[in-house]
Amino acid sequence: MTLNGAAILYLPREWSLTLGATGARSAFSGTGVEWRPSGSTRLGFPLVAWSTTRLSGSIFFAAGTENFASSDQIGRFASQTYGGGLHFEYASRFYLAFTYSYQKRTQNRTDSYTGFTYGFRF
Repeated sequence: MTLNGAAILYLPREWSLTLGATGARSAFSGTGVEWRPSGSTRLGFPLVAWSTTRLSGSIFFAAGTENFASSDQIGRFASQTYGGGLHFEYASRFYLAFTYSYQKRTQNRTDSYTGFTYGFRF
């Protein structure tokens, strides 16, 4: 179960700042119930704008802890995630987005994510 909230601050010149917080509750057999916090922040900013085409960027940071279970073990880790992306909006209904993130976890583990999105509004 999670409880979360977010706030978006719209800044001048089409900049935005998003702040988020989550509390995650986990309970596994053989352990007690735990609440774990996490938080994130994202800064969005314009790069270039033409008549109906816009290119914008974002950077973000998140930190938190996670509990998980598989059939024979219970695990947990803490992490910090750094990332950014580009959002290319063309025409009034179509966009392409690229996102990359790098996550540094406890026990000298890392994870990275690369994502590509194509979207349309109707």
